[in-house]
Amino acid sequence: MEIDSNPQREQLCQAAQQLWQRGLVSGVHSTLAVELRRRCYLVTPAGRRAAGLTPDDLVAVDLQGADLRGARSPVPTHWAPHRVALDHGMRQTPEDIGAGRGRAIHATALTHPPRLLAFAAHATASGANGIKLHGHPAVPILDPADETSLLAAIKTYPLIVLTDLGVFASGATLDATLAAIEDAEAAAELTLTLQRLR
Repeated sequence: MEIDSNPQREQLCQAAQQLWQRGLVSGVHSTLAVELRRRCYLVTPAGRRAAGLTPDDLVAVDLQGADLRGARSPVPTHWAPHRVALDHGMRQTPEDIGAGRGRAIHATALTHPPRLLAFAAHATASGANGIKLHGHPAVPILDPADETSLLAAIKTYPLIVLTDLGVFASGATLDATLAAIEDAEAAAELTLTLQRLR
């Protein structure tokens, strides 16, 4: 039985390459994931640059991050926020989502947008637990090891800064997930520009 389809692999590779071209991922430390079916996810591999990924490089994993073909799997520290978000998304009913008790989550991304991370570093050094950007919703800053706080934030926020790990986004689709990252980085650039003009 085929685990996934080639169009899904192509889409995930294109997304990873676009993030790399825009400078929103760095080195080999980013991870993108999309839900293929219940408890099965297509993931960019650990230790590979986003710029050169091919469809054959992608890995199908279960919710715990174990490779379904037994070859390789994501770095466990990097997979933890994906697992928390995707598990939350899998458990949501339309009623939960309609009542504001959760969000539909079928795609996740751990990235490194430089301006947003600069704001996060400044906020953390100042003792703040979030970032406020011009014209953009607040972005919380969390310890990635605190899964209780992470789950609580994921229920509300499409974008979270994970201390010493990167910027984590989650959404109903891969496009929505990537748009959250791109919008926040654009808001960070606008905020920097406005600060320079003051």
